Amino acid sequence: MPAVDGNVLRVLSRLRKDERDIAAAQVRKEIETELREVMPQRPGDFNQALMELGAMVCVPNGAPHCEKCPWEKLCSAHLEGCELSYPNKSAKKERVIEEKTVLILRDKELAALRKRPAKGLLAGMYEFPCLPGRLSREQVIDYLKKQGLSILRIESLPDSRHIFTHREWHMTGYAVRVDELAERKGDDGLIFVDQRAAKETYPIPSAYNAYKKFFLST
Repeated sequence: MPAVDGNVLRVLSRLRKDERDIAAAQVRKEIETELREVMPQRPGDFNQALMELGAMVCVPNGAPHCEKCPWEKLCSAHLEGCELSYPNKSAKKERVIEEKTVLILRDKELAALRKRPAKGLLAGMYEFPCLPGRLSREQVIDYLKKQGLSILRIESLPDSRHIFTHREWHMTGYAVRVDELAERKGDDGLIFVDQRAAKETYPIPSAYNAYKKFFLST
């Protein structure tokens, strides 16, 4: 099995003046397939030699030590004097920061959840009611009153953060006890579930781990 790490990708990119983006998973798979076709009888030695060539000679930072490379006269990038132009690697996308206010909304028996859209991030999963932005206690109270809810108690919860590949959630939370969820006004996709059955029936994504214990507590 070929060992394809950053060192190997760099060596092969320079050797062949390969324009493919080594940050792409598909390119890594293609190179693994290509190496498998030329793998000698002692693959371990081959893998080790190729990785060491990249780590010690065809180095990532600064000019490569081409005069020490056994492929100096075969390397396309070296022959054209463009070693530092390879490999081609796309820059990582910066994560989008999203501020959210998470509500653990309960009455005596029921708790509120919302089902996420069928497409996109965490598609079709259940989550706690969330409001965009980092809301203060007073803003949350004002919002809930407009929804027709009678607030008995509100408690601030710890801040939390969850990192996705291209997105980062910064969350603050409130545990809110209300008189009667069934009396609320409006329709924003909320469902009301028995807290005791929620854990098995409505799995909550790990992004909300910091708030699950408050949801499940009595």
